[in-house]
Amino acid sequence: MLAHLADIELARRDVTAARRLYSEASELAKKLEMRPLIARCHLGIGRASHAAGLKVDAQRELQKATTMFREMGMTYWLEKLESELQARS
Repeated sequence: MLAHLADIELARRDVTAARRLYSEASELAKKLEMRPLIARCHLGIGRASHAAGLKVDAQRELQKATTMFREMGMTYWLEKLESELQARS
């Protein structure tokens, strides 16, 4: 639920709130050992960081998401992220 709220905040361009909510969702997901959600949160934090102009943070988070998606065989999210990264280049 927190990740969905973060998605909404990011869509509203409130990157501070989005990053905070993704971080909260990630911490909860870690406690519950929900790796797919953790990866999704890294993706969200990366997107929010990019929107905030925090390129180093964005790159780090997006790399974490890419690695996790690949390890878990989450091809939908991996392809989505890779096409997003290509569009930014």
